[in-house]
Amino acid sequence: MNFLIIGASSGLGRALAEELAANGHNLLIVASDERDLQALCSDLSLRGTGIIDSFSCHISFGDLWLDQLKKKISIWGELDGIFLPVGWSSDEDYICSTSEIINKIVEINFTAVVKIISYCLPIFLAKNKGYIVGFGSVSSLRGRSFNVVYAAAKRALTSYFESLRHALAATDINVQIYQLGYLNTSNNWGRKLPFPKADPVRVAQNIIKNLNGNFGSIFFPRFWSGLQYIVRWLPWVIFKRLKF
Repeated sequence: MNFLIIGASSGLGRALAEELAANGHNLLIVASDERDLQALCSDLSLRGTGIIDSFSCHISFGDLWLDQLKKKISIWGELDGIFLPVGWSSDEDYICSTSEIINKIVEINFTAVVKIISYCLPIFLAKNKGYIVGFGSVSSLRGRSFNVVYAAAKRALTSYFESLRHALAATDINVQIYQLGYLNTSNNWGRKLPFPKADPVRVAQNIIKNLNGNFGSIFFPRFWSGLQYIVRWLPWVIFKRLKF
């Protein structure tokens, strides 16, 4: 099958690309660094028998990237599914952030994802089949004093995926969103975190294994399924004292 991966050069995106390539799928991988993409293309080509292609763009800069990506997809050919492990956060994301930080966080974590899906969806509707896999965050469970805009953008993304799944309920297009906890990636190296970090390779294997699952939204690692109830229903007098 032919898959599009947005944010493929590192972390979970790279793990997904490696796993899909090893299974013989054709991939169009997208990231911001051309050199990383070329190196990844060479590596993926050795892992399987599929065709590997790449496209470099910065999705936070206007809509020029989207027009260029549309052309690339149209040239590339058939599309069976899209994975969207793209995201960006900032240590300057507090309750009063600059317009630049706000716009970049919202664009990368929410708006750009919606734009890409809106373009690809007619391709899937034409054949009544496809896979759309998005990635939220446990940080969006409740409001917080840090990563404020990021959490809000991820919560908006979850709402969008719920609407997308509802709108496509009568089709064979499978919509999934994974609410992820901490991942063992460069963003979290050296950080003291309250919960264990998941291995991106294990996460990617689980995602591909359950690609046909009709669950809509799911927490991963699975222990977050229980923790999320505690976070959601923790009384305000206690919750307001937490720093996370």
